[in-house]
Amino acid sequence: MRGFGIVGVVVAVVSGCGPATSGPCVAEALTTAAVAGGKTLAPFSCWTADREINVSDGTLAIGEGVTITFAQNASLRVTGQGRLRAVGTAAAPIVLRGQDDRRGAWKGVGVSTDATDNRLEHVQLTGAGNAAWTGNNDSKAALFVDDVGGLALVSTRISKSAWYGVFTEGAASRIGPFTGVRFDDNERIARLHANTAGAFGGDTTFDGNSESVVRLGYGASDQVRAAATWRRLAVPWLVTARVLLYAAVTIEAGATFRFAQGAGFNMRNDTGNSGSLDATGTAAAPIVFTGEEELAGSWLGLAYETSSTSNKLAHASVRFAGRQGWDGNSFSKAAVYVDNNSSLALDTVTIGSSAGYGLHLVSATNSQASCTAVTFEASNASGPISIARMAAMACP
Repeated sequence: MRGFGIVGVVVAVVSGCGPATSGPCVAEALTTAAVAGGKTLAPFSCWTADREINVSDGTLAIGEGVTITFAQNASLRVTGQGRLRAVGTAAAPIVLRGQDDRRGAWKGVGVSTDATDNRLEHVQLTGAGNAAWTGNNDSKAALFVDDVGGLALVSTRISKSAWYGVFTEGAASRIGPFTGVRFDDNERIARLHANTAGAFGGDTTFDGNSESVVRLGYGASDQVRAAATWRRLAVPWLVTARVLLYAAVTIEAGATFRFAQGAGFNMRNDTGNSGSLDATGTAAAPIVFTGEEELAGSWLGLAYETSSTSNKLAHASVRFAGRQGWDGNSFSKAAVYVDNNSSLALDTVTIGSSAGYGLHLVSATNSQASCTAVTFEASNASGPISIARMAAMACP
């Protein structure tokens, strides 16, 4: 412990802990026992942690300019009735870091409570992501929010994670407000449960990450149960699951979605819920749906199984879809699928490189598709449209 304390002091000196007028501060040890019932870390103080710090009751309040240096196996976890309020300033951010200035020098911050005052603001969270938070090895992240966790993330920089910067595990995970966040020099940016993707701020910035996408979807199949707007980001979204939409989702003009094998969007109804997808771009900012691989049939496509008038595709393109039939027959293998008693309005849309049809309408009379300026490229393997098992050359 004495040797570790010396390291903590050295780190404090190098990182300039303490107000400029007072010189470097001496790092104190931070433990689970020390934060029991709540604790305030005074502004510009320095701390070291050599193991997990579990805030299970009370609030850990971290003041501006505080630095906490974590050992290799250390982390900060918020559970039970615990709360975390880390609010720095632009001039004096809070620094949560490892002993070494590198990726994966410590585990990170895990949030398992959804207290309204859980907040990271003007925080630099750097060098984490070295270990999984669950039995799923993919859950390594600098900031992990489990299926009962939630917090606000404001004006915060997440850097040098050995895996994800942010990981949201479940439909009930909450990240928001989410604004002014920066991701740089991480292995991956984020993996978001589909129900939490709407919180991801459009003003998020990215620089120097090994993988320049935001991953949407958890497991093979994921669900959206709350209305949301998915923002245009400076990097593409990468959809990794078949996402079932049971709520209204709007996609911001200019957004790009890439899809992994087996991934797609499926708008559905169940008791008391009706899903829809409004993907309305503009001439200057079209919406792009494409495959992670630019190969015909590299992803499923878009399936509309609801009659919502919010089902819209405008100033958009859909390419490299049609991986398999939507309802078990070969005619339903299409980039865009409109089920019986369902509807979709298409306006200024291009559909190409499908491994099946461009558009499939299950019923010639009960599948409602209105088409304006729709282009079916010759690269659709089975042709432009199938309607009630009969090929047609134009939208009805």
